[in-house]
Amino acid sequence: MKINSKWIWAGLLLPLSSAVFGLESDSSQPIEVDADRQKLEMQKNLVTFYDNVIAVQGSILIKSDKLVVQGSEPSGNETMVAYGNPATFYQMMDDGKPVNAKAQELHYDLATKVITLIDRAEIKQIDSTVNGDKIVYEIESQEMVATGNKNSRVKTVFLPSQVDGSNATNSNDQANGAQ
Repeated sequence: MKINSKWIWAGLLLPLSSAVFGLESDSSQPIEVDADRQKLEMQKNLVTFYDNVIAVQGSILIKSDKLVVQGSEPSGNETMVAYGNPATFYQMMDDGKPVNAKAQELHYDLATKVITLIDRAEIKQIDSTVNGDKIVYEIESQEMVATGNKNSRVKTVFLPSQVDGSNATNSNDQANGAQ
């Protein structure tokens, strides 16, 4: 597969599609990747960043030990895989609430708009946390699936005040005998 000159810039300006969890404007921002070292393999359409990797796009901040970007033709179907101990993800949501995620591996597939956290995965927003061996978040449908493994189960911690207020009110009314 022949690589055109646009791929060379993908390591620095790779556009993400829909925003992950957050600010709508993030997806239109360029990505800046800062690392101690970079390797470009043009024949494989692959860029790898090593050591103290920081990728920023709008409010999105990814930190990892290694970031691998697999290019595609046409542009926009790239995949990004961050590795770390842990690799971390941060984004500010449209409602002003930050989301933090971490795992040993963080996969982002731009074509399917899916983020997958693997191995000691965690997503946290304010005081709510979901932990599992694997967490998959589908951006467009805003659906998340967390799974455990044979040694650990999924764990979720949340404050009742962070659950939709209308459901909490109905539950309180029913508990108090209101009709």
